[in-house]
Amino acid sequence: MAHYAVPLAGAVLVALNTRLSAHELQYIIDHSAAKLMLADTELLENTKTLRRENPTLEALIEIADDQYAGERPDVPVDATLDELIAQASDERLPYAIADERAPITLNYTSGTT
Repeated sequence: MAHYAVPLAGAVLVALNTRLSAHELQYIIDHSAAKLMLADTELLENTKTLRRENPTLEALIEIADDQYAGERPDVPVDATLDELIAQASDERLPYAIADERAPITLNYTSGTT
């Protein structure tokens, strides 16, 4: 959903590789000036320091994963994706990008082949 919804909302998608170290993730979030992070329940523990160390990160949204409900870490989130969807308007949004040359994703790589 994020792959298409983020650009349609006028934002830039920055996908994070879950195998990167905390230092590498912090660099990406800081460099990209990310404001919102969506994280699966399984990966919430990894977000503790990211949120504290990156002042641009304004909100953490949990993508609830029932498989990890009993093992959910004690990490504060601003909302769950299900809560946001429940609050959404039924009004259809225009399926269009204002400027087709505007960036829609920012990809970071390790530099290896």
